[in-house]
Amino acid sequence: MYQRPEALAVVALALAVLLPASGLATGTAPPLDVTAVSARRGDEGTWLRIRGNFPAGDLVQQPYPLQIVVRQLVGDRFAWFSLPSSKMHGAYPHLGTPPDAAVMNGMAAIAADAPGARLLRLAGEEIEIQLDPAFPSGPAEAFLAVLYEGAFVFSNTVVFEVQAEGGP
Repeated sequence: MYQRPEALAVVALALAVLLPASGLATGTAPPLDVTAVSARRGDEGTWLRIRGNFPAGDLVQQPYPLQIVVRQLVGDRFAWFSLPSSKMHGAYPHLGTPPDAAVMNGMAAIAADAPGARLLRLAGEEIEIQLDPAFPSGPAEAFLAVLYEGAFVFSNTVVFEVQAEGGP
């Protein structure tokens, strides 16, 4: 009996969709816990050091590319690092909302390249980034996220202060 390749592909796809997920190997979401954020303003922008419990080396590889997000608490500016290479920024209303998929999708829809931002260091349980020089001073928050099995997994948020030019 001869089977058409298209029919076999349809059957294979149907089996993949209908088989219970318990029969497939699954992992666990990586731990994402931010314990401290410190900021230092310089001539070229603001440097952030993010410390916590997260497997930094694993988070820049597939299947969980690391997202580092910094949002103003007063105002609408954000900075978004999608590792290993994207650096974006934009304006999106904070509205006191905790991070969720809707917020991430809203920011992604309006984000633009941030040429002045860069990843400085990613090692162990510490990340250092430089925000674009235009990122305003004032209270801000930082959090991490990974896309895991089709859904965002978020760290806690940590509030910190971006000092004004010439500040401490």
